[in-house]
Amino acid sequence: MEICLRLPWPPSVNRLWRTTKQGKMYMTKEAKKYKKCVWAYCVSIAAFRFAITDVLDATLYAYPPDKRKRDLDNLVKVILDSLQYAGIIPNDNQVKSIFMEMKDAVPETEGWVLVQIKSRD
Repeated sequence: MEICLRLPWPPSVNRLWRTTKQGKMYMTKEAKKYKKCVWAYCVSIAAFRFAITDVLDATLYAYPPDKRKRDLDNLVKVILDSLQYAGIIPNDNQVKSIFMEMKDAVPETEGWVLVQIKSRD
């Protein structure tokens, strides 16, 4: 089985978590908003959901919103976490390989990430 999704550009991994003065970590509003956005998109298209026993491979093509320098590896954590939150993948530890490529910026948009998840079965 395979699914292909066009997700909005995610917040940087540096903007996902904050720490209180007491040392407790919490998820930022921006991170929560992104996860809910991915969930709503997946629901709206009735996206296929993988089984807990599936071994998964992921391919991500990132189309940034501008030409600023960006770390490609900052994208994967929030995307996989969001797909898990949306119920597409039961657990992101099922993803055993990831191929990622940064494409040219698309300044006329807010950017997006094309995500392909496939089962090895």
